[in-house]
Amino acid sequence: MTGPEQLRLPWAVHEQLSRAAFVAAPSNAQALSLVESWPKWPSPNAAIHGPAGSGKTHLLTLWAERAMAAMVRGNALTPEQVLAAPTPLCLAIDDAHLASAREPGARALFHALNRAVQEGGAILLSGELPPAQWPCGLPDLSTRLSALPAARIDPPEDELLAAVLTKLFADRQLRPPADLIGYVAARMERSLGVARTVVAMMDEHSLRYGTGLSFEVARRTLEALTTYDDSSAREG
Repeated sequence: MTGPEQLRLPWAVHEQLSRAAFVAAPSNAQALSLVESWPKWPSPNAAIHGPAGSGKTHLLTLWAERAMAAMVRGNALTPEQVLAAPTPLCLAIDDAHLASAREPGARALFHALNRAVQEGGAILLSGELPPAQWPCGLPDLSTRLSALPAARIDPPEDELLAAVLTKLFADRQLRPPADLIGYVAARMERSLGVARTVVAMMDEHSLRYGTGLSFEVARRTLEALTTYDDSSAREG
């Protein structure tokens, strides 16, 4: 990959978050079932948890549309938001552990969970760890989080990883050949979060050098990620 650098065009990435765009697999079946079983939940509030990039935001978006719920990030949740929200309270809170870990957010989350129960509303939370393991300095909130029904997303299967790579490229209006997808999937870390990074880097490299997607671009991207991981491990 030795060609001169080219001006990068500002292509927007339009991530598809519809039900049709969600790639169902055994690893995410439990979380998808939870979303699609609403409103027949055992309690008004529930949670999904799994690795970064595993589809939690996509699932929360699907549930929010189904339940006509507002979506908010955990690090942006405030008591004022909860107080002003309409009745019955329906919220999808992404990265909710970022709320439980700080004092204003923890109080807001505690009151939101209570409101949903009292008003016949519903709340779906997401985080990387099970809710019982989220950092929390509010004992009453910790008790409620530990009692939540929670669905787990496991690391992706080979087929899911390849399908998600294909979707992520398609979100960028790219159509790499199937053998290139297979090459990347077989050599990268088994993580959908890493898949996002790989696709973004391959897109960047192919545009910068004007080569298009190729095995050489894939090889250099994977080498760069391995070098970064090795240097990070040494620094740690």
